[in-house]
Amino acid sequence: MPGRIARLAMNKRRAKSEELRAKSEELRAKREEQRAKGEELRAKSEELRAKSEELRAKSE
Repeated sequence: MPGRIARLAMNKRRAKSEELRAKSEELRAKREEQRAKGEELRAKSEELRAKSEELRAKSE
């Protein structure tokens, strides 16, 4: 009986560990997605800034 309880406890710990690993991976993926979106927005912003400078130069 004690061996069975120990196995159940070990399985429970293993399951919890897997659950935490999965959550960690999910959060890592979300962070990467947010970073990519941020880079995309920075690139668009830089592009608009360049166009704005170009138009300002033409209007002078």
